[in-house]
Parts: sequence; C-alpha cells; structure tokens
Amino acid sequence: METVIQGSKASKGTARGTVRFLTNSMILSGKHGFEEGNILAMTMTDPEAVPVMRISSAIVTAVGGRTCHAAIVAREMQKPAVVALDSALRAAGMTIEQLDGKEIEVDGATGEVTIHG
Repeated sequence: METVIQGSKASKGTARGTVRFLTNSMILSGKHGFEEGNILAMTMTDPEAVPVMRISSAIVTAVGGRTCHAAIVAREMQKPAVVALDSALRAAGMTIEQLDGKEIEVDGATGEVTIHG
C-alpha cells in the first residue's frame, strides 16, 4: 500500500530511502543512528542539523516554506526537499515522527512524498 501526501516543494530532485526522524537533541548527542543515504525528517531544521543534512539523500519537514532553513540549505546542497508536511500527514493520520523507519520517495519538484508500505 502506498500513501501519497502533498507538501511544499522546496528543492528539486527525487530520492527514495529509509526515513530517520531526528530532533536537535538527538543530533547534538551523536546518538541518532543516522546513516549516509537516509532521508532526514525533522519538525524543522536549523544549523545544528547541517552535518546530518550533508549525508542525507533528501530532507522532509513538518513545517516551513520556500525560505525556511531546510529549503535554503537543501537547495545549496542540491538535495531534494519537501517542507510543510504537517497538514498532509495529519490528514493521513500520521505525524512526522511516525515516518521514522518507513521507506519513502521524495519529489522536491512537485512537493509529493510517497510513503511505501
């Protein structure tokens, strides 16, 4: 089963991979288990997230817009990104945290996120 949700397009490109939801405290502690190629999911990003953003294949956030930190940094790093997923996730009965461990596909040009399984 696949679920397609719509967020705001933030940075072009597509990527498919396993999501890891992180918080700033998880990133700062270094105990997050994020691996190169994972898709980063956060409520919103800030400068503490940049090292993890560098090794991610894509970025998704619950909040944000075209000028938010996640969108700007994703464009600079040329990584696909979709932001402002909170409403679409709630409509699907989920939260950004519940994406952790799921396989998703991110299309930064359309703002679509496909949740597989």
